Amino acid sequence: RSRENDAPKRAEAILQHMEQLNQQGHEDIRPDTISYNAVINAWAKSREKGAAQRAEAILNHMVKVYEGGREGCCPDVQSFNTVID
Repeated sequence: RSRENDAPKRAEAILQHMEQLNQQGHEDIRPDTISYNAVINAWAKSREKGAAQRAEAILNHMVKVYEGGREGCCPDVQSFNTVID
């Protein structure tokens, strides 16, 4: 919920770290729809140049991960509406 300038970058770094840990075998650390939506939302609220494109890129990554078979990270209405808004 931070409005700090680097909040979206920090949130995305945490998401990427979660993905790395999961790929290394930490099954209990797995980004889910809520995790992705939080990062998409952070970028959507950011005034940083290219923030909207970054939010869309994360949504696209989320779709790819879900289509690759990972359950629990299905994009939902909030995912799409946040990028649209």
